[in-house]
Amino acid sequence: MFTSIKDDAGPSDALGLFHEVQQALNQAATVHREACSRSRAELRQYEADLRRVTEERNALRILFGQREEEIKDLRAELAKQKLEVIGKLCEEVDMIRAETLGWKYGMDRLAAEKETARAQLSSVENQLQSMKEKSSVQARKIEELEARLAPELAKAKSNAEKAKTNADAFVAVYWANAKAA
Repeated sequence: MFTSIKDDAGPSDALGLFHEVQQALNQAATVHREACSRSRAELRQYEADLRRVTEERNALRILFGQREEEIKDLRAELAKQKLEVIGKLCEEVDMIRAETLGWKYGMDRLAAEKETARAQLSSVENQLQSMKEKSSVQARKIEELEARLAPELAKAKSNAEKAKTNADAFVAVYWANAKAA
């Protein structure tokens, strides 16, 4: 405003100009006060927002700490349960392994008994076959002997019957003589 003042202006012009400057200054001060008031109000609002956000952050930190503790507790409990389950599973595996070894031992024993029984059966079959062959040979020999000895047997039977007849006759005569005597 002062730059537009001419050097040749008079005192009344300067006084009017001074009032205008004073009014402009008052308006600028009012505008500045209003701006400061708005800025203070905004600043109070920002401070309130900052306090609220800070409180929320602190509450979240506390909640986060609590959750971390809960998570640690849960992890510890989970690890404990995991170890218990692993222990139980190891016991079950050991029991199953022992049971399996028992079954394997039983199966091996049965297989050995089966092989022994097969060997015995094979031996008995061989003996039976050998006995059949010997029996067959003996049956043939008996048949041959019977065929060869049949005439002699018939002759021996005939002789035996004659001898019996003679002996019966002799005994009869002897009884008769004994009765007569």
